[in-house]
Amino acid sequence: MMKKMKWMVSRVHTKSELIDGLIKQTELSEYYEEKTLIYHVSKHGGVTVLWSVMLFNVLKDYRDLLQAGKHYYIKCTTIENKNGEWCYAHQSEFAFPNYFDCPLEFLLLARYEMNHEWREKVRHYHTQQKKHNAVIH
Repeated sequence: MMKKMKWMVSRVHTKSELIDGLIKQTELSEYYEEKTLIYHVSKHGGVTVLWSVMLFNVLKDYRDLLQAGKHYYIKCTTIENKNGEWCYAHQSEFAFPNYFDCPLEFLLLARYEMNHEWREKVRHYHTQQKKHNAVIH
């Protein structure tokens, strides 16, 4: 189930600079703040995936949409070099990321399950990896 992603172009020169900027980035508004709590980087051919557990802290109630308090979610950021420019696209767990190697502990940290089907695919991926590694060793 591939979802179309909106790609953003970065002004940095290296992938490391891009990752560093993405994990240090903090979003602020009068209603919320958002920041990275923990992250993991994985590779898929020419694509790099940055997995993050995000803290979404609602500072004050916003209409009937958000109640004040801390919420945690999983963000999947896909990073690619396109024509010499570093580009990235974000997907939350809700949007059914295209990859399933999200660290299992991230599922525990982001306790609010927004996409049961995707989480099951992540668990299945790790089960298959364990079986594969057991056969190799």
